Amino acid sequence: MNVGDGALNINLHNHTTFSDGLLTVGQIVEAAISSRLTHVGIADHFEGRKLGGRGIGPSNMAEYLGEIRRWREKVRSEICVLAGVEVDFCRNRTDFALLREGRVFEGLDFVLFEYVNEPLFDGDSLNLLLEIKRFMPCPVGLAHPRIEDTFSEYLPEAAAGLAAENQIFIELCPGPRNACFVPLPDDVDEAQIRRRIRELNRQLEELPKNLEGEPDERLIMRKAINARMELDALLMRQEVMPAYRVRSNFNERFFKAVKKFGTMISIGTDTHELPDEVGEIADAVSFIKEHQLERNIVTEYLWKGR
Repeated sequence: MNVGDGALNINLHNHTTFSDGLLTVGQIVEAAISSRLTHVGIADHFEGRKLGGRGIGPSNMAEYLGEIRRWREKVRSEICVLAGVEVDFCRNRTDFALLREGRVFEGLDFVLFEYVNEPLFDGDSLNLLLEIKRFMPCPVGLAHPRIEDTFSEYLPEAAAGLAAENQIFIELCPGPRNACFVPLPDDVDEAQIRRRIRELNRQLEELPKNLEGEPDERLIMRKAINARMELDALLMRQEVMPAYRVRSNFNERFFKAVKKFGTMISIGTDTHELPDEVGEIADAVSFIKEHQLERNIVTEYLWKGR
């Protein structure tokens, strides 16, 4: 398989006004086209207690698919638009009996599962996901996984092999929403850290103090949250980074095995409010190149030529 740089320009994890996103399907698609992506995925939340019952389910799946397909046809010559959902993999928040009714998911291109085996979010086990996957009529991926948690019962090599064997793709999420906090390295450039702290403080000072009546209230709040998160981390001598960038022996061995076994990789920013986030995939693309995983990109396996 020959994979050029353009094949890595994908983002399969974007939320819209169908669940808790600020942007419409059309706005996500247009942002993806502006960013020169080849594939964009709409992956709104499947219904559950996480959103107070809101999200995609049997009652509005047809409407959801219809809107995505309308845009798919409209921009077919410019970009491939895929339809997915994201499932909160916690039985206390999601109706697992509904997950076993595969027909609910018919018509989707993929299903993402978040929090699999992640105790911080009360996620259910990977073994249960493998059982649930049998009912899915479409490909399955792991949304923004913390690899060491998701595969905690396996050696890294066995984990990558298990994902490959079961055709579960692994999402690289470069967005700040699902970032991890890790200690700053010993050789950090202190002057650069001080400059960044000043810059973040300036950003926060320039944001509106009173959001009453602001048309972009959620957008402003997201910018403030992102800046405050990074600032707080630096003040605690920590840095914010994507989960796949966390420096650990497990992660290093896992991604080496991903290359060996041909485990599929996707990119998804988990966009909710900011149109710019749709195209902010550069770090994930760099990571793929650093680890020579270009041949593992999921769209080349499942949706090439669409």
